[in-house]
Formats: sequence, C-alpha cells, structure tokens
Amino acid sequence: MRQYGFFSLLFFALFLQACSILPSFHSHSQPHSQTDIAKKTIKKQGRKAENIARSYTALLHGNQAEQEKKYQQALAHYKKALDYAPDSRQIFQKVLLMLFFLERDEESATYIKEALAKNPEDQYLLRLLASTYLILGKKEESIALYLHLQELQPDDETIATDLATIYLQQEKYSYAVAILEKFIHRYSRAYGSRILLARIYNQKGNYDKAIAALTENSPAGKLPFVIYGALASLYQMQKKGDKALSILQQGVAAHPNSPDLLYDLGLLYENQGKHKLALTSMEKVLTVDPDHAGALNFIGYSWAESNINLERAHSYILRANNIKPDNAFILDSLGWVLYRLGKFNEAAEMLKKALLMLPENNLILEHLGDVNTALQHHQAAQEYYTKAYTYSHDTQNQQRIEKKLEKWKKNDHK
Repeated sequence: MRQYGFFSLLFFALFLQACSILPSFHSHSQPHSQTDIAKKTIKKQGRKAENIARSYTALLHGNQAEQEKKYQQALAHYKKALDYAPDSRQIFQKVLLMLFFLERDEESATYIKEALAKNPEDQYLLRLLASTYLILGKKEESIALYLHLQELQPDDETIATDLATIYLQQEKYSYAVAILEKFIHRYSRAYGSRILLARIYNQKGNYDKAIAALTENSPAGKLPFVIYGALASLYQMQKKGDKALSILQQGVAAHPNSPDLLYDLGLLYENQGKHKLALTSMEKVLTVDPDHAGALNFIGYSWAESNINLERAHSYILRANNIKPDNAFILDSLGWVLYRLGKFNEAAEMLKKALLMLPENNLILEHLGDVNTALQHHQAAQEYYTKAYTYSHDTQNQQRIEKKLEKWKKNDHK
C-alpha cells in the first residue's frame, strides 16, 4: 500500500474541500462571485496549513536547542513558532520558560500582559503574571492580582494559600491568618489552608492554636492522612517526639495503606534510633507503593551502610535514581553502595555530583574522604574529612571524622 506523508494528506484534504466548493465541471451557470469566494477560501486554508507547518518546524528546532541547553537559540525558535501560531498555549509556555532560564523576567511580564490584553479574565495568565511579579519583587502588584483572582474563583484554595504565603513573606502575619481562617470557615476540609495556618501559629509559639487549626471542626471519626502527618510534624518541631510517634502510629492504624504516613513513621523511628522498626516501616511502604523513591533509597542505603545485600541495595538505589534523577541524597547513596562494591572511581563520580548540589553536606564530604582513602589520594581525603568535620554539628559524627583525620596524621609521620 502506498504511504502518504503529513503534507500530502493535508493537500489531499484541502483538495477535496476545494472540490466541494468549486462548481461542477459541466455547470456554466455559476456566478463569478461564488468562484472568487471559493478561491479565497482555498487560499486562506492554504496559508493556515502553511503556518501550522512552519510553526511545527520551528517548535522542533526549539526543542532540540532546549535539550542542548542553548536557551537563547531555543527562545528565538519558539518566538518564531509563536509568530506562526499566536494562539498556541504550549508554545507560549515554552517562550516564558526560556525567558525564565535567561532571567529576562521583565520581558516575560510584557509577553503575559500582551496575552492578557486579548483575554483579560484568563486565570492562567493572571496567575502567571502574579508569579512573575513575585520574581521581580513586585509584591504589591502580585497581591492585587491574587485578590482579583479570589473574586473570580472564591472556591480555589490554592489562590488563598498563595496569597497568604505572600503576606507571610512580607511578615504581615495577621493578613495571612485572616485569609486562611476565612477560607477554612467556608470550607472545613481545606486541609492545605489548615496546615499553613498551623505552621504560622507554631512559629509564633501558639501551640494550642496550631493544633486546633488542624483538628477543629474536622469530620467525625478518623482524621485525613495529611492531618496526621501535619500533627506529627508540629510535635517534632516542638521537640515532642513521643507525641509525634503516637500520632503517626494512630495515623497508620487509620490509614494502613498510606505510603506517606508509613514513610514518615519510618523516618521518625530512624531519628529515635529504632533502626529495625524503621526498616520494617519502609518495607511496608514498598508493599503499598513499589516505586516509592524515598523508601527504596532508605533501604538500599541501610544495606550499604551495614555492608549487606549489596547487589540488591545497588538495584534499589538505581531504581530510586531513575524515579527521582538528580537528587543529591540518592546520588550520595549510589556513590556509597558503589564504594562498598569496590567501584571506587564510579563512587567518586557519583559523590562529586551529589556534592555539587549540597556542597556543605558533611556526610557526602565524609564519604568522599573514604573513597579517596581507598583510592590512596591522601591529600584529597584529608581535605574532604576536614570539611566534613567543619560542617558537621553532631558530636558523634565529629568524633568519627576526627579518628579518621588522626589516622592520616599518624600515617604522615611514619
């Protein structure tokens, strides 16, 4: 069977459409005006098809340049694509993204304003402009837009929480509280607003109000899983570990299939030195959500730290890295398990990537010290250990690193 390309099919469709408009071959009685209309219609449709094709080509070139991180070139291509398809939201978003990468925020605002001139009540554009104003430091202009958005969408919780967050940045706590309390009064299940309000009260030391913000007028019976997590987080900030543990245990009992609560419970067990319970909780996470990057990383790193199940640990951490690429903590785990497997050069490469993201993380620095020790890069190892000691605020960590530094000093004197 003969295959037809996109443009061949497009031409054929236009041809058929044109044939339906044109007069019959045998008809000589059609007025010239109808023929003229047909010709103009065909010409107009042809221009439209041509613009679509040119826009698509420019979009492809823009995507290629973007992948190569040539943002200036990508922007030029996307602008060209937008010229041919001015109503394309996808291309419009691409233009704004490139301007963001190039830090040309004033130009972004201009583009959005021009689009808003055509659609003044477009809420997507209004939010974009509000966000751009924030980047530009124009908070009052951003607030004005959010207040207008509230009038357009009074039931939208994200507008309320965004507005409250801007007020918090300005340290206008009473304004933020008023916005959130008003929204919660209208919608008792506004859990995002409840959590933000609780954090404000907690920061101010109003612990009872913080707890009440999460639990007051909640539905009877078990609380939503997000509220259990938020309550536990509040108690942890208040240094009430036992209460936090009790709340999370209640939450898991009420929502046994919540990976978030199981994961939080595992982390809390680990913080309290209950490593076996932490591992058990993380394994339960994977029974509910096999692709939970945090649990995969936790278990894989735990095995690598204990120097057991190394191949399986490597597999778990690789899976976590595929799910959440470029995560510094996962890259550190990957580097550490490679070190345990004796792949020191690969380990160093991964750990250096992690350090670029978290240059003052004492654990990554210590791991790099261990890897360079294995590679017999003595000076580099000492430098990493020294930095790890400097950035560590835990006495046990400092003592462990100090022993490694002492070992190097003894070797230098031999």
